[in-house]
Amino acid sequence: GESSLKSTNRYFGRLTADSLQITDQQTESRGNGYTVSSTISLTENVGRGGQLQLNYVPSYTKNYSERNTYNYNQATSEYSSPDLRLSNEFDNTYMTNRFGGSYRLRIKKTMVTAELNYQNAQLVGKQTYPTEFEVNRSFNNFLPSAMLMYRGSDGQSLRINYRTSTNAPSISQLQNVVDNSNPLLLRTGNPDLKQEYNHNMSLRYGITKAKTARSFFINFNGSFTQNNISNTTFIATRDTVVAGFTLRTGSQFTQPVNVNGNWNVRSFITYGMPLTSLKSNLNFNIGTGYTRTIGLINLAENIANTQSITGGLVLSSNISEQLDFTFSVAG
Repeated sequence: GESSLKSTNRYFGRLTADSLQITDQQTESRGNGYTVSSTISLTENVGRGGQLQLNYVPSYTKNYSERNTYNYNQATSEYSSPDLRLSNEFDNTYMTNRFGGSYRLRIKKTMVTAELNYQNAQLVGKQTYPTEFEVNRSFNNFLPSAMLMYRGSDGQSLRINYRTSTNAPSISQLQNVVDNSNPLLLRTGNPDLKQEYNHNMSLRYGITKAKTARSFFINFNGSFTQNNISNTTFIATRDTVVAGFTLRTGSQFTQPVNVNGNWNVRSFITYGMPLTSLKSNLNFNIGTGYTRTIGLINLAENIANTQSITGGLVLSSNISEQLDFTFSVAG
């Protein structure tokens, strides 16, 4: 990719010549990446209604990113002056080895599954330009999961699921190069980031009556993330030099960081019934959610609590094979 940036910012309240900030530069960037993974499993029946599975899942991800920025040189009328503050070459690899087992037991209308995996992850990042340094981290985690599923002949069904997972930081989040596409809101990566560890639990209960064509479903989902990748933002209260840049009063500098305490819960209820007079089906739904996110502003913890309520209805036709219509309202 190629990009050009021409920016003129005037800072009011100044009587000096530096009240005007002019940026004129061009940037060349390129990147590539790939992932190779495999799954090897062995399944064996154990007892009556039981099944044991052993698995091994290796994965290898490699990403490369290069960015070179040149400032405009008035002497040559060309973009020939390298800006090392905005240039970077970064190579990142993320390799995981996960192995473990699960046991599944089916008793009549009920199935229970329990699984436990151990995962070792290696995160290696190498910067070769403009300065050389290397990030080498190892993460070891146990990843449990469980599921209960019931399906009755009376139309009732229940599914409870709990799972854990990890998420590695992206190369843009690790790459220690400043993004000045908005000179008033500078951004950069953080090579010290850790991987995220996610917990997720869901519940789904439903009743379907075939004779009356009525249905009722309730869904609940909650998640909690350890070492969540969030942002820390520094808002300059006076002229400050950050990462080689003069950050004027009121300008911002943002960098990703790991925080704890982010979670969210959501619920959703739907009820369906037939409208025989219209030869159609009518479905009502209502949902609610609550999200808690944490960030840092000038090193002070900033907590945002967001509540939401949604609802709607869907009217779908069942008149004939030749005619269909759907009417929906959501809010």
